[in-house]
Amino acid sequence: MSTLARLDVARLVLVPGGQASCRLSVTNNSQVVEAYRFTPLGDLAPYASVEPPELSLYPGTDGEVTVTFAVPRAAGVPAAEVPFAVMVEPRENPTNTAVPEGIIDITGFSETRSELAPRMSQARWRTMHSLAVDNRGNHPIRVFLRGEDPDEALRIRCKPDVLVIEPGEAAFSKIKIKTARIMWRGAPQTLPFRVLMSEQDAPASPLDDFEEPPDEAGGLPGTPSQPADGQVVQGPIFPRGSAKVAALAAAGLVALVALWFAVLRPTVRSAAQEAVAEQVAEVEEKAVEAQEQAQAAQQQAERAGQQAALASGTANQASTAVQDEEAARALAQAVEPFNRRILVTAAPGQDEIGDYVVPDGQIVTVTDLVFESRGDIGTVRLLRDADVLITARAENFRTLDQHFVSPIIFTEGQRIVYALQCTTPVQDQQQCQAGLYISGTTQPEPPPPAPPSAPLPPGEPLPPGEPVPPGEAAEPAGPEPPG
Repeated sequence: MSTLARLDVARLVLVPGGQASCRLSVTNNSQVVEAYRFTPLGDLAPYASVEPPELSLYPGTDGEVTVTFAVPRAAGVPAAEVPFAVMVEPRENPTNTAVPEGIIDITGFSETRSELAPRMSQARWRTMHSLAVDNRGNHPIRVFLRGEDPDEALRIRCKPDVLVIEPGEAAFSKIKIKTARIMWRGAPQTLPFRVLMSEQDAPASPLDDFEEPPDEAGGLPGTPSQPADGQVVQGPIFPRGSAKVAALAAAGLVALVALWFAVLRPTVRSAAQEAVAEQVAEVEEKAVEAQEQAQAAQQQAERAGQQAALASGTANQASTAVQDEEAARALAQAVEPFNRRILVTAAPGQDEIGDYVVPDGQIVTVTDLVFESRGDIGTVRLLRDADVLITARAENFRTLDQHFVSPIIFTEGQRIVYALQCTTPVQDQQQCQAGLYISGTTQPEPPPPAPPSAPLPPGEPLPPGEPVPPGEAAEPAGPEPPG
């Protein structure tokens, strides 16, 4: 190997904020003059320098350079063993590079800053402050806290009382303060206090043992650090002038009570009674209106029921009329012509009859009659059973035609009777003789008509549009009930 490089020491101790140096010897074993360049390697390379940066050696000669490390005093440079190396590179023959190695022990340093907020507080019997502790060192620390009051007028408690802080970080503790006694009256008092702090290196593992802080009678473990000072201004429960304010408040309260019972209460009671009376009157008026509306609604309901009943009767009548019309149509289809001749002979002074009985289920409608006579003196009659319908003198006609616009109706079982009362026959005749020719139609008897609907009670008005029955005078409609 043509390049030989070695360090004079293999381990350096470096204090942050300071410097550590070592010498690097280089031997040129080649046959030519060689120029060497030096390059620091490792995590501390940014903090390393080589003087001189280049070295030229003749063949077979030696030379030295100084390697210096300078790290800042900061939390970013941890306390640890850090390996380093320096690459020695010959310019003429780069393949003959040498890299000597070493170790730097960076020592730890401690630096803490604390801040109490607020520095002064006001309280009557309790208050609270906050303590922030910054670890500006390069290794973890444990900080112990304890409150101290030189006048023993305060009870101070730190929560927590032990802080573990990593490098470059901060931790916080609540400082709870309670006054030893309550001040009822008097001027405010300023009570000073301080928070004592000590620190020690934190263990590498949370399971490692560490020194417990002693009680308040003893000191804190570790290295003491700058304490944080603060003040509590304790004020009285009842400040100065509170008695006068209380007396004035009591007097005002008594005046208000007297004013209430003397003036306001009667006025309020009277106003309340008037308001209640008005509300009662309104309620009674509304009740009367509601009763009138209920009566009007009842009358309307009764009229509606009557109209519904009348409408039902009208519908029944219409249905009956339709049925009657259908029956009449059926009867009209069943109408047949009817012709019958009745001849009657009677002796002088005698009455004789001839008749025709209408069959069951039939009706005979007579529209034309022809009376026949020889001129005999006597009387002829047409009867329905025993009721006389037509009477005529036989000597007054020979042929008498009768045609009826309103036909004569004979129902089932009734007799069409033709009677002859003979007084004097015509010459050369022993008896009187008369004939009757009947012409009309016969048809089945229609079914009996449906019973009429029940009449309205007396005094009830007819629905609008309903005709007044014959023989009854229409009464004027009364005023409409209120809706």
